[in-house]
Amino acid sequence: MGSWIVECELNFLTLAHAESLVPPEFMTAWKWFSDHEGEHLRRLPMGDAAPELDVPITLARQSGIHSPDYRRLPSYPDCVRKHVKKYVLSVHSEGSVKDPRSPYPDNEVIGNPDGTWTLEYSEHRERHAGITRTATNYNEDLMRNLHDGVPVGVLVRQKQGGYLNMGLAYVERYDEATGLFTLHGPVSAEARNPYLFSLTTTENLSPAELETLKKADLEDTRETTEATVIRRKQQDKFRAKLLEAYAGRCAATDVEVSDVLQAAHIVSYRGAQSQKTRNGILLRSDIHLLYDANLLTIEPEDYRIRTSSRLEGSIYERLEGRQIHLPEDKALWPQDDLLELHGKEFWVTESHCA
Repeated sequence: MGSWIVECELNFLTLAHAESLVPPEFMTAWKWFSDHEGEHLRRLPMGDAAPELDVPITLARQSGIHSPDYRRLPSYPDCVRKHVKKYVLSVHSEGSVKDPRSPYPDNEVIGNPDGTWTLEYSEHRERHAGITRTATNYNEDLMRNLHDGVPVGVLVRQKQGGYLNMGLAYVERYDEATGLFTLHGPVSAEARNPYLFSLTTTENLSPAELETLKKADLEDTRETTEATVIRRKQQDKFRAKLLEAYAGRCAATDVEVSDVLQAAHIVSYRGAQSQKTRNGILLRSDIHLLYDANLLTIEPEDYRIRTSSRLEGSIYERLEGRQIHLPEDKALWPQDDLLELHGKEFWVTESHCA
C-alpha cells in the first residue's frame, strides 16, 4: 500500500490570508468566480469566451489546471521582488462526463450536510503513445495552494454541455495512492460562518486561544507550539467522547487496548461537524489509517465493513462484511449521511485504483 496523504495544516482558511500571498490580479479573478457562482457557462471562460475584467488575467486554460503566466501580469515586477510563489488560479473538471480517451478520472461533486461540497479532483496527467504519466509542474503548483491555503476557481463539465461555475474552493487534501486532490467549497460560504473552514472545532475555545491559532497561521513561531497544544487538547476531548461512547473497544476489531485506539473522523473535510461524536468512530490505529486512505468503509444501511480490492490477500481482507459494534446510546451512533459520504469517497478511490 505504502501511500501517503497530505493535508493543509493551517488552522483557519480565509481569503484575507490568501490575498496576502498572491498577485493582486488573482483577487479580480476570485471576485469573478464568486460573483458568477452557480452560473452555467456554454464554454470555458477563455479565448473569445473570456469575460472582460479590469485587469489582464486569464481565468482558465484547456489543460485543466491553470497557473497564470505571471510575466504577463502588470504586477510582475512586484511579484519578482517579493518572491511571490506560483499558484493555481482555477481548475476545470470532467465531473461525471467520462471520455475514455481522457487521462483524468474525475468524479461528481459531492454535497455535504453543512451545505458545502467536495470534489475529488485528479492530478494533471499527460498521455503519450498510450501511456499516462503524471505532469509534475502543474501538480506542484496545486500542492502550493494546498499548503498555503490559496483557493481555486472550480468549473465542472455538465452532461447537457458547457460548465457549471462552482465558485471558489480550498485544496484540503492530496492522496498519493489515487492522485486525487480534495477540493472543498464554496469559499463564499465563509461569509456566513468565519470558522467554516477551520482545522479544529472552535467550540469552548477562549478568545486568547483563537488568537493563538490565528497567529500560528501567520508563521509566528512563538505561537506554533502553543497552537499544537490547543489542537491536541481538542483532539483529546474528541477521543475521550468516543472512548466513552464505544466502551473503550475498537468498533471494527473489538480490541480494548486504549493505547492503540484512535478517534477517526468519518469525513475529514473542515467544518463545525468535524469534532462531533456522530462524525467519529473509535478505531485501532492501523484500521484508522486504512479508513482515512479509503481502503475500507462502513455502509450506513447495516454498518458492515466493505474493504478495497487492494486489501485482497492481506490480513485485513477478513474484515469484509463484518458488522461494527455500535454505542449503546443510539444518539451516538455514526451519522448515516456522513457514512454515505465516506462511502462515495471510498468508491471514487476504488474506481481510480482499479
